[in-house]
Amino acid sequence: MGLAPTTLTVDEHRIALKPTLGIEKVVLISSQHALELGELEIMAANSGQWTPDPVNVPDTDGQDIIAVVTSPTGLDGDAANVVLAITGTKPPTGAITLSATFKPPAYARDASKVFEIGYAVDCIEAGGALVKTITGVTVSTAPALARGTIIKLYAMPALATFTQVGCATDVRWTSKSAVPVSIACGPNGTAFSKPGRSGQSSLTLNGKLFGFGDGLAKYDGRTCTVLIKIVKESKVDTDHLFFLESTLKVGPDLPDEGEATIAGEGVFEEAAFLVAM
Repeated sequence: MGLAPTTLTVDEHRIALKPTLGIEKVVLISSQHALELGELEIMAANSGQWTPDPVNVPDTDGQDIIAVVTSPTGLDGDAANVVLAITGTKPPTGAITLSATFKPPAYARDASKVFEIGYAVDCIEAGGALVKTITGVTVSTAPALARGTIIKLYAMPALATFTQVGCATDVRWTSKSAVPVSIACGPNGTAFSKPGRSGQSSLTLNGKLFGFGDGLAKYDGRTCTVLIKIVKESKVDTDHLFFLESTLKVGPDLPDEGEATIAGEGVFEEAAFLVAM
């Protein structure tokens, strides 16, 4: 299973390397929620502390699980991939062991193992089974530079629950990365710079208005899960960008002349960016 795009072939790397056009996006929404299962803090090299959520658990029929970097300054893997080991159970019964490996795509020009807030990977079991419970999360590989990084695990809605928002136009968002702070010293107003507190997220979805019983209008005032797919040249699926627990305020624009449009503006709790390898 898994929610990331499928691994690309060498021939597809040529297309994946090209810049993205805005029209290559596909916007989808699910009314189902992403459930935060807990968080792991990397404490030292190859060591971490797992804290499970006291309430949330995957569905008894099993769900796909993803691991998401949620620290405002991201994750520094230094020279190695950061790897987590997850134990749990699968439906109907049986133990399961999964791995989550943070690594750059094979076609990336920048192959450094540095990842922004929101970078996410599937938690994969060899047989592709869904997950019913999580019993533990440990760090298999992580450098000392990754210390302090927070990685959260989420049980995700199935891809089949997402419905496409037709004729989407402009899409914009602001991440929860750390806001830069300058520190003055004497006459130098920016003698030092460092990351400060994370900013508030924002998400804007614009599109054509089909009616008030369909499309984006259905999600006015609701909390949902938004998925933006990037499909380059209509055939190479490179990015699945999830916005978890998105709450939108939706409004139309019906001018005297021209096309009627609709816009959804709101915030999200976390972003999760899964990319093709």
